[in-house]
Amino acid sequence: LLETDADLTDSALVQIRQTGKSVSTDCLMTGLMYVFSSNTTMGLFTKDDALRRANVDRLKRMRDYLPGYIYTKNKQDVDNQSEFSYETLSNHYKTAVGQKNEIGANNIGRGFTMPVQQYDETAFISLLDITMPAALAAGNAAREEAAMFDMPYGNIYTTTAGRKDTRVGKYVYKFFHKAAPW
Repeated sequence: LLETDADLTDSALVQIRQTGKSVSTDCLMTGLMYVFSSNTTMGLFTKDDALRRANVDRLKRMRDYLPGYIYTKNKQDVDNQSEFSYETLSNHYKTAVGQKNEIGANNIGRGFTMPVQQYDETAFISLLDITMPAALAAGNAAREEAAMFDMPYGNIYTTTAGRKDTRVGKYVYKFFHKAAPW
């Protein structure tokens, strides 16, 4: 994700439950939010509000363990259950959850205009096959601008394995298998 020589850097990770998939991504997002980036917006897209809150809570706990010379609370920081910011570096972390209808799914994706996008539990996000293409298209200009200014950009897709006989499970399975395995 930190490489800026490539046109776009994506990472996909399918891992069995309770083996640390979230921790590595959370470390990366914390580093991007409080050290490696400025003037950027990062986004998390996940399956439901409970998982969104859990992700945000983990990131805030990691933030709170940072030493004072890295993170100093700013009175203007946004800090709630669905988004937070670090105004010292003008960084913002926003979240969204899967939608139950196609219009909502498209609209939420179109609003995801950010250079760093994380999709958590992709195989379980309602109507991801509508949201993700819209979000990736919406983020193209933001990723190009980040690359131009030598800032981090890219997409991260993490999930436990889904079922291939569901609409979203089939979509994610095909999406992941079109990529080069490492």
